[in-house]
Amino acid sequence: MGYLYWQRRRCGCDLPPFNAEKFLDSMRNKFWALIGHSILRNHVQSLICLLSEAEEAVEVYHDDTFKSRRWHFPSHNFTRSLIWFPFPVKADIFENEDGESKSEIQPHLGIFDTYWTNQYHSFDYMVISSGRWFLKTAIYWEDNMIVGCHYCPAKKLTELGIDCAYHKALQLIFYFIITSDHKPLVLYRTWTSDHFLKWGVVSRWDLQQDGAL
Repeated sequence: MGYLYWQRRRCGCDLPPFNAEKFLDSMRNKFWALIGHSILRNHVQSLICLLSEAEEAVEVYHDDTFKSRRWHFPSHNFTRSLIWFPFPVKADIFENEDGESKSEIQPHLGIFDTYWTNQYHSFDYMVISSGRWFLKTAIYWEDNMIVGCHYCPAKKLTELGIDCAYHKALQLIFYFIITSDHKPLVLYRTWTSDHFLKWGVVSRWDLQQDGAL
């Protein structure tokens, strides 16, 4: 259990402790939206815990599955929203809560999921995280037609691979943002490490490179 006491120390980088009060003061009257998959949810949960040192968040919304949630910090009028959105485009997903799928995921490469675009004009900051779900078996649609798939050897479909679908999805989001009259600060996070166990392995490797171990 010694890893519980590890600390990240990068050479030549003085990173001060996170200041929850300073962060909330700078975010007064702002709305943050974090749009992505379950790994981004872990990041949101971590930040909520850090901010609780200065003020407890009040949960003001959750969907039926508790995947999309929203918190408010009343003293600072700061709102933080987590929008569960594993693909940056509309996708039909057939997984249960245990990650077991009864059919292939079907992303629509030219169509937005209006759940987040309808809220876009209220965002001051956006963090979009996407990538890992493109590794899953999928059948891709475009212009109401199936145009190919990823990892579907049993079907007579063109193998598009990950890069093509990922590129098309990002192009769609980029075009939406640059043509909108609303200009929040948008951060895009690409591939991330997997949950828990793999993240622990990556952290240990990083620490070894930094000379901390």
